[in-house]
Amino acid sequence: MFPDMTPTFPRFRVSGHAGAVQSEEAGFLSATNKDRVQELHAQTNPADLTRNINRIQQALIASAKDKTIALRDQVS
Repeated sequence: MFPDMTPTFPRFRVSGHAGAVQSEEAGFLSATNKDRVQELHAQTNPADLTRNINRIQQALIASAKDKTIALRDQVS
């Protein structure tokens, strides 16, 4: 994905979760890959996942703030 691109989610054959494709119906995953995805899902700790998302969001916010301040200083 390029920096100026906006991510989009599939609109067809999706579950109730945004962007989550139902692989059984869509047929995108082989049996091996399906097993691997199920294994990763079982191993995922929601609290760790949330902490990592929050950490990344904070880094993005800090970066945006720094860029905004730098641009503001350039035009003033």
